[in-house]
Amino acid sequence: MLALDDEAYPAAMGLPPLAEEGENLGPTELVQRAVGIVQQYPVHEMIHSVTFGFIDSVRAGMINAPKVVENYEATTGCNPNYVVAGFSQGALVTTSVEKYLANTGRLEGAVTIGNPLHKYPWVMERASLPQDNRVDYCFNGDFVCDFSLEAASDALSTKAERHASYFLNEPTTKDIEVIDAVAGLLNSID
Repeated sequence: MLALDDEAYPAAMGLPPLAEEGENLGPTELVQRAVGIVQQYPVHEMIHSVTFGFIDSVRAGMINAPKVVENYEATTGCNPNYVVAGFSQGALVTTSVEKYLANTGRLEGAVTIGNPLHKYPWVMERASLPQDNRVDYCFNGDFVCDFSLEAASDALSTKAERHASYFLNEPTTKDIEVIDAVAGLLNSID
């Protein structure tokens, strides 16, 4: 497995947390905490921090992912075919490195989980792959791929618990389908 480290891809957002790990906030406490954060951080600074933190993080991953591949291959002398994988913001980085690997003829497949482009694949051009060589999984109600007010409210009140819980609980039927699809993809590679 070849992964991007924190330097190559910082995976940052720049957003102050509303809840601590494991906290599940009710609507009143959610609003109180949000007001407290807005009072502590000027809104324009917070918007700037979140927007540019996200953009800078994704840009760094998109620029550095091909370099990590090239460095690995130069260091090891190994030129394998690849199945790329990314979660959440990392799915955007995965999407960008797909094209690089496809152009070199070494992209075998792609796996994205919690992909912000799940419902909007035309926003960012992806490499052409056979349908069985692409797995794109997003929970219903995950705010990253479900832009409803209900999903956003749930994410704010639970510190994005739904988004952070892929494959952590008893496997659902859909989880098993996705696991089988990924296994099928990996087993099909020469």
